[in-house]
Amino acid sequence: MGIDLSMMFENIEVIDLSVMVGNEWPCNWPTIMGFHTSDWNKHDSWRGDFHTRYMIMEEHTGTHMDAPCHFIPPPTSGLPHAGPAGEITVEKVPINQTMGPAVVIDCRSLRGQAKNGESPIITLAFVQEWEKENGKVKKGEAVLFHTGWTDDTYAKMPKGKAFGMDVIMTKIAPGWPAPDVLVMEYLASAGVGVIGVDTGSMGSLQDDAAAHHAGLKHGMVFIERLTNLGRLPSRGAAFIFLGLKLEGGTGSAGRAIALIEKS
Repeated sequence: MGIDLSMMFENIEVIDLSVMVGNEWPCNWPTIMGFHTSDWNKHDSWRGDFHTRYMIMEEHTGTHMDAPCHFIPPPTSGLPHAGPAGEITVEKVPINQTMGPAVVIDCRSLRGQAKNGESPIITLAFVQEWEKENGKVKKGEAVLFHTGWTDDTYAKMPKGKAFGMDVIMTKIAPGWPAPDVLVMEYLASAGVGVIGVDTGSMGSLQDDAAAHHAGLKHGMVFIERLTNLGRLPSRGAAFIFLGLKLEGGTGSAGRAIALIEKS
């Protein structure tokens, strides 16, 4: 006899935490290959009555996951930061690692507290102060840093330049808040396996690699470019991200959602 889930879905609201992906959206890191779609066939084409398109995209496009191998080289490489986590590609990440009870840490107060082209730092003291009011982060929870960055800046171009280009390339404004190395180590020691941010990257603009190295070396997975985190409670939502089962992938675009009880 199957499980009757009808009542559960009647009482659950699904929140979309994913940004839009398209040719005119700032869905890729601005200094690397962009995203592009084109029609391959339309209904009135000589190929037949069907419509399909092709996509050209980098693995870390839109709302996406970082597998550990994204910044950690394999242990036999002899490179700096090499370790066992360097062998964990996308398809080797356990499917339940990118989901769990959501812990939403509000970091919006840090916005603007940095030089142009640099990030305000989400420090360990900031996280621990949040824990005093909301309880300790526990093993298996999905820690989501809510900065409001995507909500405020993610838009079609040229308005969407504020999301990445204005802080990464032209450096005309302060960047998004970002956790530092000590926060990564602290969350790893707590048994956290997935961390999410509603910004362009987990790392700071002045040292993007440091946070990646510190977290991913522990086998953590990052989910970047989330949105709508302000619709979630500090605790009480379920977080789910599903990407492609991509062989050898360093990352994968996907869809992130949260499940909350209807009020």
